[in-house]
Amino acid sequence: MRTLPVVLLCLAGVALGWGKKSVAAPPPAPILPAEFYAEAVGTGMIVLFGTGTVSAAVYLGAQAGLWQIAVVWGATVTIAAYCTASISGAHLNPAVTLALVLFKGLPPRTAGMYVAAQLTGAIVGSLLVLMIFSTAIAKHEKDKKLKRGSVDAASSAPGCMFRSVACASNTTAAILEGLQQATLTFVIFTVTDKKSAVPDGAAIPLIGLTVAVLISVFGPLTCAGFNPARDLAPRLVAYLFGWGGHVFKGAWAYSVGPFAGTIVGAMLHQLLYP
Repeated sequence: MRTLPVVLLCLAGVALGWGKKSVAAPPPAPILPAEFYAEAVGTGMIVLFGTGTVSAAVYLGAQAGLWQIAVVWGATVTIAAYCTASISGAHLNPAVTLALVLFKGLPPRTAGMYVAAQLTGAIVGSLLVLMIFSTAIAKHEKDKKLKRGSVDAASSAPGCMFRSVACASNTTAAILEGLQQATLTFVIFTVTDKKSAVPDGAAIPLIGLTVAVLISVFGPLTCAGFNPARDLAPRLVAYLFGWGGHVFKGAWAYSVGPFAGTIVGAMLHQLLYP
């Protein structure tokens, strides 16, 4: 009989231990939230397919004209936005994120995470474009007698944007890039506003169409970047793979312009939709 209390204590201990094991432990917190991956994937898609179609045109003569390139860009933005809007809101552009911080109350900490994700995705997209078109780029450089790293070869860097001779200066390029981003931000804010006349489900295609229109108009002047992540990532990749510091020539215009323009576009929206 003396062994009974000991047995009961042992059984109680086993039951207690079993009970602790049977309680499901909370899953470990993800290293990065889903919004980060959504912004990275969406921006990466834009850079991969957007600059990819430009590369196909420049290195392989695949496109018949600017409108074909513009349509691919617009379609790419539409697809990327549809894939990510329900998770992150599909900013996919640091300038858009800035406007949401200043005018829609997006927390700066969240904005920083979004921008980091956008740059990460854009860099991965740029690396993929470089890998896919590496042979075509090398042939292009050979045929044009371009030495990678020289000033003349900077234009051969995949995805890098430079103003054309039709654009008077880098300051003019910054102004035009700002005008493009102001238009895009105004459209984004307006077509997603509940007070607008845009039918349900039409907002994202209208944003993609706006991108295509902007590229068709401003592409011959500034290459139509209006996205600092889309601009900076290809320059960084090109610099790391031998094109040198020449790829950063005039780069400030493609960041200063969009960041200033997005504020103007958001302010214009608020004037019409207070």
